[in-house]
Amino acid sequence: MEIRTPITVPSTAPVRPANLTVFAVGALLDALVQERLPNQRYLLQLAPNGPSLTASSSAELAPGQPLKLEVVKTGPTPELRIVPRETTSSPETVIHQTLRVLLPRQLGLDQLAAALLAVDGQKLPAPARGLLSDLLARLPDPAGLIQPGAMQHAVRESGVFFEARILDALIHGADFPIHDLKGKLLRLLEALQAPRGPGSPEQVDIGLAREFFSTDSESLAHRLEGALARVALDQLASLPRPDGSQVWRMEIPFGGESGAARLLIASEERKREGKGGKEGERHWTVTLELEPPGLGRLFARVLWNGVRIDAYLWSDRPETLARVRENTEILRARMEQAGLEVGHLAALERAPTSERAEPNQTPLLDLRA
Repeated sequence: MEIRTPITVPSTAPVRPANLTVFAVGALLDALVQERLPNQRYLLQLAPNGPSLTASSSAELAPGQPLKLEVVKTGPTPELRIVPRETTSSPETVIHQTLRVLLPRQLGLDQLAAALLAVDGQKLPAPARGLLSDLLARLPDPAGLIQPGAMQHAVRESGVFFEARILDALIHGADFPIHDLKGKLLRLLEALQAPRGPGSPEQVDIGLAREFFSTDSESLAHRLEGALARVALDQLASLPRPDGSQVWRMEIPFGGESGAARLLIASEERKREGKGGKEGERHWTVTLELEPPGLGRLFARVLWNGVRIDAYLWSDRPETLARVRENTEILRARMEQAGLEVGHLAALERAPTSERAEPNQTPLLDLRA
């Protein structure tokens, strides 16, 4: 394991930790320096009462010194950065630090789904093969997503609510989220990174550990880390804002015969002020981004005030936009058959910019940047 100061430094061969579940990218760990070893190496203990680890660092550390560490890279050689103690007290600072780590590592979940569909499971270790099969079997069916129950299930299992659902299970006895996407990604990543060979995990040399990793395992592990970074970004984007409002953002991958795709969802509840509604009236704005294979990106913005629904659709491909326009009246009829009062329903050349169709607040981050 390597501990980095704010400036990257060379590392010597580290000792790999046994429990990789705590070494998720962006995680903050407490550690205590136990002993200084030769060649700029240190014996650390993760707190509280965690395992002892050997790490290399160019920083001058003293026995008994407490450390706050941020995980910046996982894998056979986890890398951690020493976080200055004064920066850990501010939630905003922690969020900004995490964003800097996660943004360059993120991977679209459609890319992950494509990788999962293409990987040769027989080249993976046995525990990972079973987890991979289960993950593929749990990918939402694109045809089924049009059903309200299926969409509700996909949103619940998207990974955005993973930790909250675990807390709910521990405190209130709710069902444990065994099928949550983030949980499945973490378990598969741990299975791929677990050393396979003689010797205890704490004593596996890095050169020997690399022999246990096939190219397929390393490639898939890298994609899993990127996908977990994307889910974590969705979770950060879904945090409550200082004014009390909240935007739920999530990405749902799915696969089918024509390949892998994704559905991006941003849902916001806020008060409408000024024209177009009663003062203080609450309404929902949901923005969807879908990438069907061969059709480019298709967008929809839906506004609902509890009575009436307005919808605006657009695409980055003229041929896709033409197909949408040909079917808008069919869409209106089906929405009305479902008992909805439909107001505006339009296919546009570009994203709507009117006050009625554009949320009045900028989201925490743009996942397409």
